[in-house]
Amino acid sequence: MILGTQVTLTERLARMVGAVTMATTSDATRTYINEGVREFSKRAHGIATESFITLAPKFDADTNFAAKFTIGGGALNFGSTDIPLVSSTLRDATPTTLLSHIVSNVNAIGTGSFTISMGWSASNWQFYINLPASVTNFAMVAPTYVGYVDATSLFFGNAISRRGSITITGGFPQDCNLDTSLPAGFLEMDNVFYGTNELSVAPFCNFLRPRATGTPRYYSVNNKEIFLNPVPNKQDFFKIFYSGFPNDLGLDGSSDSVACPLPEEMHMSPVYYAAACLLEESHEFDKSIYYQRKFNDMCTDFKIRDANNNPSMFPGRSNTFPPLVTMSSI
Repeated sequence: MILGTQVTLTERLARMVGAVTMATTSDATRTYINEGVREFSKRAHGIATESFITLAPKFDADTNFAAKFTIGGGALNFGSTDIPLVSSTLRDATPTTLLSHIVSNVNAIGTGSFTISMGWSASNWQFYINLPASVTNFAMVAPTYVGYVDATSLFFGNAISRRGSITITGGFPQDCNLDTSLPAGFLEMDNVFYGTNELSVAPFCNFLRPRATGTPRYYSVNNKEIFLNPVPNKQDFFKIFYSGFPNDLGLDGSSDSVACPLPEEMHMSPVYYAAACLLEESHEFDKSIYYQRKFNDMCTDFKIRDANNNPSMFPGRSNTFPPLVTMSSI
C-alpha cells in the first residue's frame, strides 16, 4: 500500500473535513502515519533491516597531546621542541581537521618562510609529511615534558626520524577508526560481517584504545556507534543485519507513491493509528479508542507470528544419543 492510499483511507475512517493542526488535513495525516510506522516498529522490537557500512577514520585529541620535533636546514632550525598537536579538544574529527591543527602548530614554531604540509592517504589510511627540499634532518618523537601525552604512535603509528627525505609516510595510526555511526533508525543488532567473517559481540570494555590492527573479529555497540576489534587496516565488505524503524516519508505529497515500509500485511496498522490520532483531535474518543485497539491488535498479531518463526522459541532436535543399554546374558 502506498502512502497516498493510506492518507485517503485514514481520512475516510476519521471523517476529516478541512484543516486540523497543520497547513492541510493531509499534512497532519501523513505526520500521524509516519508516527504510526515508528510506533509499530518499536512495539515489534524493530523491523528486520540490512545495510552496508563504510568505515570513516575518526580521531580524538586533547590539548595535552604532543610530540617533540627537531627540524634542521634551510631557513628553519629548531631542535627538541615539545609541540602540542591540537589547539582545542577534538572528538570524532576527520583526518583533514586533525592535520589542520598539527600543521598550524608546527609551522608557528618555525622561522623565516619555512612551512611543512601534511596529508592523508585514503588508500593506506596513513598520514604523510611533506618537507621543503632545504630540510636536512627531521625527527618527531615522544615529548619530554611528563605532562604531555605521547601522540606520535596514536596518529603516526610510530616515532619518525629521517634525513634528506622530502616526503615521510607514517605507520598505521593506533587511534583511528574507533567507531562508525550506525544507520538512522537502528534499534538492535542481529549479525555483523566484515569480509567473509561473522563477528562476535564482545563487552565494550574490550574496545578501549589503543587497540591492535588487523582483521576484525569482535564488535560492540554503544550509543548507536559500532566498534571493531582489532581495528581494520583496510576497507572491506562490511554489512550489518539489524532491527530498526524506517525513515519517515515526505509530508508534502512527494512520497505518496512510495510503498509503506512495513510488511505488506501490516500496511493498515499506521492507518488505524493515524485515524485514532485525528479522531482524538476532534474529541471523538470512542472511535479513537476503537481504532487504537485495532492498531494494538495488529502489533500483537505481528509479534506472535514473529515468535512462531523463531526456532529458539521451540525445543530443538537433540544432537545427542541415549546411552546404550547393556542386556544381561542370563
